[in-house]
Amino acid sequence: MIQRFEKARKWLLIILFFAFLFTMLFYLTVSADIEVSKVEKRDLAQNPDLSIENVSSGEYMDQFEEYFLDQFPGRNVWLKSYLQYQQMTNKTYIFDFYVSDSNWIIPKPSYSRPSDKIKSAVHDLNKFASDMREEGKEVYYASLPHKVNTVDILPSYIKEGTGIQNKEYFLSEFDHEKIPLVDVGKEFKEEYTNDELKDFYFKTDHHWNIIGAYKGYKKVTELLAAKSDYYTEANENESDYELNCENDKQFIGSYNNQLYLTVDASDEETCHMLPTDQTFDNYKITWNGKDRTFKQVYGTGIFRDKNPIEFGDLYMNNTAEVTIENPAVEKESRVLILKDSYANPIAFHVAQHFSNTTVYDIRYNDDQTLTEYMKDKDFDVVLFLYNDTMLQGEPFRFS
Repeated sequence: MIQRFEKARKWLLIILFFAFLFTMLFYLTVSADIEVSKVEKRDLAQNPDLSIENVSSGEYMDQFEEYFLDQFPGRNVWLKSYLQYQQMTNKTYIFDFYVSDSNWIIPKPSYSRPSDKIKSAVHDLNKFASDMREEGKEVYYASLPHKVNTVDILPSYIKEGTGIQNKEYFLSEFDHEKIPLVDVGKEFKEEYTNDELKDFYFKTDHHWNIIGAYKGYKKVTELLAAKSDYYTEANENESDYELNCENDKQFIGSYNNQLYLTVDASDEETCHMLPTDQTFDNYKITWNGKDRTFKQVYGTGIFRDKNPIEFGDLYMNNTAEVTIENPAVEKESRVLILKDSYANPIAFHVAQHFSNTTVYDIRYNDDQTLTEYMKDKDFDVVLFLYNDTMLQGEPFRFS
């Protein structure tokens, strides 16, 4: 009797295994492959080519394994359930993120010290600035405070990362004579408490919100007003702006997105801050060579009533090149803004102070170097707006 039961159990397991296998194969055969993971922001593996060459080389099985994992039925549901289980068991890190009791998300600290790479980036920056100065151009650098270097969220038992040390090393290598700079993060730390700084950032995203971005913008304009011959005053006071918040929208934070939206973000405020004189509406804007109005490129998630929304929907999405002509400034003044996504909320604010502004992202211009791009351009001012974790690599690919 026992032997019969054991035999039946083995056959049942075999049948269930093959049933599962054939069900998965049937699903993968009849269902359309998902091309992109919105959560992971990457292309998913597609059904590999079943060819003699692929099979004989062994590549087919490797590709099929990746394809099976990426297209597994209910993949996102399984992953989200796994994350929720980890949260219930009070793990310190979930997918390398720390989530506080008040739903702040911060990545696991980095302890790397890439001094050689940082030094190489600053060397190229100094050389670029020297060349620009010889051509009669002004060069300025604003180090914008990334959330991980600014807000203290991690518990005391977690060792602090090396972000601030890396930033300080980066700035110590500067040629300050050729590149006047403002360390916005340092000034924030000196002027505001940690609780006040929390108001400057999204809980579930890696960016600052418009409150922090506006404060940072004012630091940038203080540098330009003190140093630049081309700067024009415009809307200098906070009373010249109107703060509008759309709190009925679901905000998809970048960190929360990587955690499959398992963290409650219902108290995130989605706000923008625009001048009351509607300066921005009078801009003549070219977005990657196409004419656009202000509301077609900024705050599209607000003005087009989109829901849910991400950081780029609140402000401006990353793109290769944007040019802004400002008829309110009579004095000819052409500024080139080299930036990362931290500048997206304030690029149009900076454009108030110049007759012509070009916003250029090196990361989205793989077909040319910056020096090649600038050969037929006549800029008066070059302004770097990089967050203070951006210390090496492609953004410093000038030539």
